[in-house]
Amino acid sequence: AQQLCREAIIWQYLAHQNILPFLGVECDLYPNQWCLVSLWMDNKDIVRYLRGRQPPADIHVLYEVAQGLAYLHWENLVHGDLKGMNILIDEHHHVRLADFGLSTFAETTRGANATTSSGPRGSMPFMAPELHNPTKFGFDHFQRTRSTDIYAFGCVCYEIYTGYSPWYKELGNNEGAIINAVMNGMQPSRPSPDECSGKRIDDELWKLMQRCWAPYYDRPDIRTIAHIFARKQQPMVRSLLL
Repeated sequence: AQQLCREAIIWQYLAHQNILPFLGVECDLYPNQWCLVSLWMDNKDIVRYLRGRQPPADIHVLYEVAQGLAYLHWENLVHGDLKGMNILIDEHHHVRLADFGLSTFAETTRGANATTSSGPRGSMPFMAPELHNPTKFGFDHFQRTRSTDIYAFGCVCYEIYTGYSPWYKELGNNEGAIINAVMNGMQPSRPSPDECSGKRIDDELWKLMQRCWAPYYDRPDIRTIAHIFARKQQPMVRSLLL
């Protein structure tokens, strides 16, 4: 209940076209349980939404993900659990970031990027190496940061093109092997067009994804990423989304 209340407190103050609107808390639907209420998203999450759509749609969706994340970072918030399942598409075909259960407020330490948290909960393939072993990277405690959100953004790029999470092709769901690979500085291999259902991750996008997976101090900020996707969008992208 405490975690749910915390999520509700954060979520209720968020207002942006790429954030899922918070409607309130339902206390009577289930005995002894509270539920957070939002709008229903018929188009589901971005991975399912983008199946079979043309490549410009992928770029436009990633641009809107970057816009939503830029809003959170501007508001001094870290999402903390960015992945395809937590990125929904509304009836007007726009991105809505969701699930703020692991979101935290950023602090003015380590370049205004740090935030404290109780421990390494989250989605393993989307977690930056410094979340697995903070002390190895010079952190004295576990902390989600804007930089760990950027790492996850690179993983989301991978996920929407392939339909599966990073490392799945090489390591399946073996969390121990994934942690070991990440801690040894490895990055996911570049998927072929066949692995992307005929779509192609161009050189510029692949280099950006690699930058997102770089050491925390070398990752781009979200506004830089948003500018890259704004430039990559094609004029007819909106018509392809409809």
